[in-house]
Formats: sequence, structure tokens, C-alpha cells
Amino acid sequence: MATSKLYLGNLSQDVTPDTLKHLLHEHDVPFLADTVQLKKGFAFVDVQDSASAEEAIRKLNGYNLMGSVIVVEHSVQRNRGRSRTTKVSIRKIPFQVPDEDITNLAATFGTIKECHTSIHEMSNTKTANITYEAPEQAQQAVTHLNNYDCEGSYLQVNYVNENGGRNFYRNRYNPGGGNQGFGGFGGRNQGQSQDFPLRMLVPNVMVGAIIGKGGQTIRTITGATKAKVDVHRKENIGPEKPITIYGSAEACSEACRKIIEIMQQESVATGQSEDVPLKLLAHNSLVGRLIGKAGVTLKKIMQDSNTRITISNLQELTLYNMERTVTILGAPDDLSKAEKLIMQKLRASYDADMQNIMQHQSMFPGLNPMAMLSGLLPGLPTPSSRANPYNGPMSEPNAMQPNPALFPGILPPAAATLAMQQQMQQPQPSEKSDLWVPGGVVGALIGPGGQNIRLVSRQANATIKIAPADQSAQGQAERKVSITGSPDAQWKVQWWVFSKVGQEGYAGNDVVRLRAEIAVPSNMVGRIIGKRGASVQDLQNKTSAIIEVPRNKQGDENGEVPVTIVGNFYSVQSAQRQIRKLVSQAQQQQQGQGPMQRRQPGPPKHVNMQ
Repeated sequence: MATSKLYLGNLSQDVTPDTLKHLLHEHDVPFLADTVQLKKGFAFVDVQDSASAEEAIRKLNGYNLMGSVIVVEHSVQRNRGRSRTTKVSIRKIPFQVPDEDITNLAATFGTIKECHTSIHEMSNTKTANITYEAPEQAQQAVTHLNNYDCEGSYLQVNYVNENGGRNFYRNRYNPGGGNQGFGGFGGRNQGQSQDFPLRMLVPNVMVGAIIGKGGQTIRTITGATKAKVDVHRKENIGPEKPITIYGSAEACSEACRKIIEIMQQESVATGQSEDVPLKLLAHNSLVGRLIGKAGVTLKKIMQDSNTRITISNLQELTLYNMERTVTILGAPDDLSKAEKLIMQKLRASYDADMQNIMQHQSMFPGLNPMAMLSGLLPGLPTPSSRANPYNGPMSEPNAMQPNPALFPGILPPAAATLAMQQQMQQPQPSEKSDLWVPGGVVGALIGPGGQNIRLVSRQANATIKIAPADQSAQGQAERKVSITGSPDAQWKVQWWVFSKVGQEGYAGNDVVRLRAEIAVPSNMVGRIIGKRGASVQDLQNKTSAIIEVPRNKQGDENGEVPVTIVGNFYSVQSAQRQIRKLVSQAQQQQQGQGPMQRRQPGPPKHVNMQ
């Protein structure tokens, strides 16, 4: 019987071979027990057959194991040249898309010999298995259709081996292999730079010329530049439509140059006297670095490119659109030069943000990386840039991102897809925490008629309650804010609370520091404190928070005692996440199943093969 090898990436440093065996047992994955090969941050394991491999990927890809969202995919040999297969599999096709449209889309890249579609009723999606006439055509389809936005769903396109096994495509966001996502998220090729998409706005009247009759013009641009160009015709009800260009920096710039030429030609043909400006879109979190201190960076770009550049106001941002418009005026060649300089700066800033998040994600176990990029409302000041010991994107809060697909300018499709899978496929546990705030800031938190607190509660998907003055622990001087929600919701709401305290001036020029409490089982107190206080001291050193654990206090009706944490936002968040991780691991160990839930007695489910 032919076995199939799986790759498991983004593993916590606490994972052991037994941890992985328990994971596979619990999810009924038939595997060979002696084939589990654990490396630093990733592992390989042989499963019974290709069907078992597909089932394991479906169940475990995006699973939260010991605080890390793991990646499970087929293990394949590193790319030794172009694939010679002519078969590809296109997944995540929306159910309502006609088969004829799928065929026409795939036929853009070559002659189709066979096309078979299957329906997945549980997910309301389709899968199309396409056989092309030549391997090069299949390669073009994988390159340009992977993560293609098809009516709001990002397509997943993979090669299909001749024996029927699916081979996960190592796309252009990670050309050497390994998992796509946040800068090498998954353990291989860590730190490798991802391609950053170019976003632009074009007038509605010019969209037809850019696409061309039957899509011929845009196909020509794609073929000539090797970039993927998406015209989002269903977005924006205003006079302009966004275009997203994916590919290398050179490919994106060349595609942009060709679009500029088409717009200039269309302007002349329609008798417009004014030059058509180039409008780029940049996420607000990156714009500050594009402008530079006192505008120095932007002025240098204008001088070097002989253009005039303006950037839209912060007031035009909304909760669901955090992109600002960078308008460039000048001759066509100068517009292209300015685009290259602007995108070079945006890419460098984005890469720095992604590397910083991956570097410090271990400080916040159980938290989706998306949440680490998010505050809640546009334009909020940071609780204090000096309060952030990590330096990076967290010092510039972005809007909360309930759907990463709404922010294609900041996350490439691969990362957006992974983030959505994490949020939708792996529900996070609900947690409760309390923050004590100055009594005078409560009005700002509630807002007129409760507007502020309702908006934050709805957008963060959290329950927020503010105790009356006479029920707060220290009377009217402080008021207790109780927050119930997922780890991501806790991050977003607590960020908002810290920011409001800073906005209202209660910290002056100093760092905003608040007191928080979380409840832990009373029988876990010893684990948190450690021998002679070693564990709690280590936590304090790691997080820079003051942590007070009651040593001789009886548990409440739920058998829990409060742990008090005092510090700035990042210290308080890190301490909460580290303590919850420690408690969770200790409880699982007490159950005798390592990191997994208790399983019913019975024979092991792995397969012993001769």
C-alpha cells in the first residue's frame, strides 16, 4: 500500500512526538507511529494513503495546537525545475459560479483537454479538475489563478500528480517551498520576503479599455509582465474602481506602466485635455513611513521623480476601508518612476511589520496574528509608543479587521486566506477579564447614548460591562470594565480601553498603565508561582508586568481565584496570554493526555504496516 507523507508546520517549541501522536489519534488519522519526524518548528509523518492525507489536511490545517495555529499539507520534494504534470485542481469555487465560467477562466491559460467539477454541499463550494494540453499551460494556471478572487472567494489551485495525489503549489509568495502566509508562517523559509501587491484606482470610464474586448487587453498585460491583474468591478459605487496587481516588484511596476499607457491613450482618444493622474492605494499603517518625518521622505520621492504627490486625509478612512489614496501628477514616465519609489518604501515597511509580528508572536500565545496588527478605530493614538517594548506595527493601531479580505492592500491573498481559515475553522475559546479604569473616563468609553461601547462590542464580537460606581472595587476612583470574548476580542477591546484612557489625558505624558484581573483555578496557583516563586518571577521578567498571585486564598463558587496584572498594554496582554497558556497546559497534563483532550479507552487508531 502506497503511503503518503504529510508536513506539519508552525509547531510550538513545546510540541513533542507524543503530542503529535495524540493529535493524530484524536482526529482518527491512520498513521505509521514510527514515522513521526519532529524537527525545530515542523514535523513529517507518513499516513496510510492519499485519502487519509486529504482528510488529515481538512481536519488539522489551521488547528490551534498548544497556542500555535499549525499548518498541515502534503510533503513534496523541493522544486527541481518546472512541474511536468498537465493536471491542476481548482478548489474553493463558489457554488453559484456556472461550470462554463470556470472553464472559460481556466482556458485563459491554454487548451483544456478535460474539465470535471464536483460539488461540496457542506461548504457550498466546487472543485474543478482541469487537464491541459501542455505542462507549461498548467504552470501558468497555477501561477496566476492561485488566490484569485472569484466572487469573494480566494481560489486554491494545486498541481495534481499523475497518480492522482494533490501537490500543494509553492506559489510566488514563497518561491523556495514551504507554507504561504505571514512571512514564511509554517517553519520553512522563515523571514523570506513575500510579494507585496500594488493597489491602484482607475476611473470607471477607463475600466473597459483596460480589460479589453473579451478580456484580451488584460490577458496581454498579464502575459507580458508575468503579473496577475485583478480589476474589482463589483467594488466601489463611486467613479473609480480598484485594481490589484500581484507579482514581483518588477512585474507589478511593468503592469502598472502598461495601465498608465492605456489610460493616457484613452484620455487622448476621448478628447480629455488634462493628464490622467496615477492613484495608488496604501494602508494607513504604512503611510506615516511613506511621508517621513516632517514630510522628508515624500518630498525626496517627488524631487527624484519630478512629480507632485498628495495623500488623502485621515478623515476619509472608515472602519472597513483603511486605505489612503496617494495621487501622483506628472508625465507618464515620471508617474512610473514615482510608483517604483513609493512601492519600494511601502514594501520595506510591510516586510518590517511582518517580521516583527513573527518575531514576537510567541509572546502572545493563542492570539491570531491578525489581531496583533489591529487596534479598533482609525486614528486612535497608541497607548504610548514608549510602552511598546517590541517596536513595530503594534505602535501604529490599524482598524479592526473582521474580514481580512476587506484589506487586500495590507495582506497578500495567501496571508488573507490563511487568516480567514484560522478565524472561521478554529473557533477560539471565550475568556473573561477585568480592567480597572479611572472613574472619569467611563463617559468617554460609553459615548453618547452608549454609542461607543455598542460599536466596539459589535465590531470586536465581545461583551463589555462597566460596573456601577458603588460596585467597583475601589469606589468612584476606579471603575471595573469586564470583557468577555475570544483572545482576539480581548486584545481589541483592551487596546480600545487603554487608548481611551490615554486620549482623556489620565496618563499625562507618561505611559498608560492599568490594573487587570483574570480568574484561574485555585489548584493552578502553585503552577503559576512555581518553586520558590521562580515561575511567576520568570513571567514578570518576560512580560515586564507586575503579577500578583494569591497564595492562600480560597476559590470562589467556581473554584477560581483572581490573578492581578499591572502594566502597559503590551505587558498586560502578554502576561494574560502566558498565564492562560500555562494553565491550559497544566490542565491537559493533569488529564493524562499531554496537550490533547481526554480520549475514551480503546485501541490506538494508527495503522501498523509491514
